[in-house]
Parts: sequence; structure tokens; C-alpha cells
Amino acid sequence: EGRPQDVLVHSLDQLGVANVNQIAAAAHMISDETQTILSNLSDTGQVIRLTEGALPLFITSATLDSFRTQAINALTEYHGRYPLRRGMPRQELRNRLALTASGFDAVINHLVCDETVSHDGTTIRSTSHTVTLSQSQKREADRFLEVLREHRYSPPAWNKIDAEILGALADRREVVSAGPDVVFSAEVFDEMREKVVEFCQMNEEVSINDVRELLGTSRKYSLALLEQLDRDNVTMRVGDMRVLR
Repeated sequence: EGRPQDVLVHSLDQLGVANVNQIAAAAHMISDETQTILSNLSDTGQVIRLTEGALPLFITSATLDSFRTQAINALTEYHGRYPLRRGMPRQELRNRLALTASGFDAVINHLVCDETVSHDGTTIRSTSHTVTLSQSQKREADRFLEVLREHRYSPPAWNKIDAEILGALADRREVVSAGPDVVFSAEVFDEMREKVVEFCQMNEEVSINDVRELLGTSRKYSLALLEQLDRDNVTMRVGDMRVLR
């Protein structure tokens, strides 16, 4: 009941994020009528067009404000619990907002544009959030980095440092986590990678034993290095050997 625009807004509120066909079906209207009313409501700001293209997504301003508030609250809580993490995983925030993948992407892109949140592809954070180590945490991080550089190709297990501090160092790429208990200094990892790449360029392939001899380290670290290079798309496993991609 009510005016067509009221019915449409109510239907869109129930849907959350939807395209014109979904809105028309929910409001029991034809698509052309729905499109006309959406255009008028967009002009007044009551409805927001989130995406462009042949079948754009729409949301009411009230629903968008609700998602904005939910996102801010969720991120504030997450940053308070994990201050050393750069942000909340995208999937975790999507679950909190209970949105489809396309709807979530559209809403987040809008919140990025209005500078409510920032994202780096895998995580989302409040624009005001920055990762800052305390003085004691920085001392712990510096000691750990010093040990990694000292042992170079055979670093000690990462459990010698708090996991949250280690995560912050990895986010800043001061370290590279190459396995469950293998962490290299980033500068040392880059040096190892270059040595493996040069070896492959000269010999076309490289084995775990080749890396052991090349770096003078154990099988454990050689394997961790090669598996990380595979994940980084530097090398590719072919049987027992690796070749450059």
C-alpha cells in the first residue's frame, strides 16, 4: 500500500542492496516504472546508486547509514582487540554485515570513497587506525630482527616473539613468514631469492639439495624458502625440482 515510491523504498530497505530487477519483483512493479522512480529518488538522495553498468546496484540512504554504523562499530571493536593488526579480514566484516559478495563490495567501495574506511584488498580498517608499537614492543621487535639477521639462513623459531608483534612486522614487510615456524628477515629473504633465481637462470632448475648447498643451510629452511617462492609465483614445482615461472 502507499505511493509507488514509498512501496519501492520499503522493498529496497527489505532487500538491503539490489538491482532494478530485484527491486521491481519485490515491489510488484514493472522494470521501466521502477527505473523511473529510482532515478527520481536518486536525485533526492533517498536512494543511492552504488555501482554503474547495465544492472547497477541500489541502496536506500537509511540502509547505507545503518551499514556504515555497523562497519564502524565492528572495526572499532576489532582495532581495540587487535591494535597491531592492519585491519579486519574482508570476509569477517562481510559476515558481520550479512551481505552478498557483490553487495558488500559495493557498500565498502562507497565507504572508501567517503573516507569512512580504508582497505588494501585483504583487510579493511577505519581511516583513523594506525599500527604503532609501544616502546617495549619495539624493543622486543628490534631484538628479534637482530637475531634473524645474525642467523640469516637458519633463523630461530618465531615463537621467541609475541605473535601480534610478528604479524605487525610481516605487514610492514620487515620479516617474511615462510612456514609454520620459519621466519626470515625480509632483507635476508630477498637475498636468498636472488641467489635461487640466479641459480635457476644458469641451470634451468633447482632442487632442495641445490638450495641447501647454495645457502649452507638445512633442508627445513631450504624447503620453506622454495615453498614461499612458489607462493610468490617466482618458482614453480615440477616433480622434485623448481623452475622459474
